[in-house]
Amino acid sequence: MWQVLLNCKCVGNTAGVMIVMIMAVASQRLPAQTLPLVTEAWPPLVQEIDGKPAGRLWALSEQVLKRMGHDATLTFVPWKRALNLVAREQMTGVVGVARSPERVRQLQFPQEPLLLIETVVFSRRQTPVNFQGIESLKGLTVAVSAGYRYTKEVWTSTQFERLEVSSIDAGLKMVLLGRADAFVVDRGVGWFEARALGVAEELVASRQAISGGYVYLAFSANVPKSLVEGFDRSLREYRETPEYQQLKLQYEGPME
Repeated sequence: MWQVLLNCKCVGNTAGVMIVMIMAVASQRLPAQTLPLVTEAWPPLVQEIDGKPAGRLWALSEQVLKRMGHDATLTFVPWKRALNLVAREQMTGVVGVARSPERVRQLQFPQEPLLLIETVVFSRRQTPVNFQGIESLKGLTVAVSAGYRYTKEVWTSTQFERLEVSSIDAGLKMVLLGRADAFVVDRGVGWFEARALGVAEELVASRQAISGGYVYLAFSANVPKSLVEGFDRSLREYRETPEYQQLKLQYEGPME
């Protein structure tokens, strides 16, 4: 798929040099094509709505690839399978993956991440929690999402009472109803849900994160390095555009 076979027979020194130069440049350019990407649903950052991919991670990946002249498709599968499909070169890339030593050996990561994922503390604007560390939650009732992979100290700390909730909107509602003092959730996901519920003005999110890390669009090992580098460059350029600023406004809220 990615290999370009070039054959030429040069006649004459000048013509031969020109042909070789033209072909050398052309060989560095990738033809426009549809790139098959894969991920696991992670609403609202990446999800399927009415049979189509949606969410911030998808919108960002798709727009940058379009700027490069490529279309893309996105398939939703369980996370482990998503990683395996790309590692085995059966898919071009995986959306929303964090770097790790093992993944760096199997995949190609651009330098520029798609997004910084931060787990923060949401609380009522009228009674904000000044989060400066886990000890800031001492004596409080803190809502947590059942099954979410928080840091170990969130699940094991004895300084606060945990109230497990089944969904993001349930956690925010617990805070607004006063049944929880705070809710620990991803910053972007929390603000997205707060806006959907119409309660964003009643909440604040901590400036300091409990935990966080970058996620990327990582490519399979057989993808040309020029595509990975091109994506990195195009992503940096896209971040300077008004369109990117509009995309940010859909998901981000003020930090307190």
